[in-house]
Amino acid sequence: MLEKLVSFSWAVSAQADADSIAAIFLPSNVGFTVLGVAYCGVHGSTVSAATIDVQDDSSDLAGCVAMDVVVYAGDYAAADNSLNCHAAAGSLIELDLNITGGGNCTGIFTLYGFFDEK
Repeated sequence: MLEKLVSFSWAVSAQADADSIAAIFLPSNVGFTVLGVAYCGVHGSTVSAATIDVQDDSSDLAGCVAMDVVVYAGDYAAADNSLNCHAAAGSLIELDLNITGGGNCTGIFTLYGFFDEK
């Protein structure tokens, strides 16, 4: 099995609570296992918490839901890979941003994981 550790980063500016703030399409022969998500930036004063959900073809990946990322700038949230955070080959991987308290986030979200051939 071929495995490659990779990261994908997306910059957001004044991003409010939203589905699909970022997305990648996987090739038809390569799956992807999520290791975690990092956030580096700032958020509005009304934001009391924020989480990221990682989705595979618009369905939440078990173990990759409600990962806390915006309590402090520079937060990293690890996926629970005991629940198999794996997206199948040919999938659309999306990040959903969930904000508590209103407001928005400005910064960079980075998705970490590895590709594999299945």
